[in-house]
Amino acid sequence: MARAETPKLSSTTYNDYLLSSPGWGGLNIADLEYDIEDNQSPDMINMMVDDGALGKRYGQSKVDIIGTLSKPIQAIGEYDGTLIVQAGNKMYSIIDGNVSLINEYIPGNKGRFFTFNRQLLFMNGTVYLAYDENGFHELDYYVPDIAINMKPDGSYADLIEEYNRLSCKFKNTFNGDGTSINYQLIVKNLQGNTDDPMVECIVGTEKWVFGASEKGFTVNWEDGVVTFTEAPAEGVDNVIITAAMSRDESLEYIESIMKCKYMYNYGGNNNSRLFVAGNGSSCYYYSDIFDASYFPESQYAAVGNGTD
Repeated sequence: MARAETPKLSSTTYNDYLLSSPGWGGLNIADLEYDIEDNQSPDMINMMVDDGALGKRYGQSKVDIIGTLSKPIQAIGEYDGTLIVQAGNKMYSIIDGNVSLINEYIPGNKGRFFTFNRQLLFMNGTVYLAYDENGFHELDYYVPDIAINMKPDGSYADLIEEYNRLSCKFKNTFNGDGTSINYQLIVKNLQGNTDDPMVECIVGTEKWVFGASEKGFTVNWEDGVVTFTEAPAEGVDNVIITAAMSRDESLEYIESIMKCKYMYNYGGNNNSRLFVAGNGSSCYYYSDIFDASYFPESQYAAVGNGTD
């Protein structure tokens, strides 16, 4: 079989292009530094390339806020072109040099600003806040559904989620049997009283009311039992009870996150999490995927633990 003929290659021709009006000034790396014009520079450390075009680097602007803010200035953050400052126990926003008070009182001490999932957050050991157009407000903590398919007497359940370190609240979801009025929660020693029961019940699609004579309920906080005025209908996961465990029992878990001093985002496009550490222990903790309001109870690790 004959070999294929080797193609003949011709040399590339290079052309010189001359600019009739090259302009004045700018970068000149062709001549020695002492032999360039006054309006030329041998380097451009104050320049940047943006979308293929050479432009000036972004500069800095000075904001005179002396005498405007409370003292001392404790933390500074930036979000979407707005400078956020914690000064004393107040929070300010600064836009184009204009200072506005956005929160009259922030309890606690010096905090830290950080961003996660396109949200500006603030934590100072006492409060965990989120920022929006109305200022900072308490973060809405995720309430986990600890168990589903529960029997009214609590003898059977499928565990699906973990308790949230940030919150005392939890859900239990029951299968109504049409006859039982007493529903036993997994947790005893609940928070609440007759003035503030801290228990919510959804039966089917309706919200039943604490203390009501019809479609109502009462609570035994010590035993963790909810008693309905009438038996919820038979169904699958048709009785959802939200309650709060004793804060004293949860305080250690809450403080494990709230007292952390360092926050870092880590993960890819599909599983980014918020990692926190620095509470005085050797542990770091990580949130649920894309949710800074939910730190599952078991999602932590000890730094330097060689067995894991």
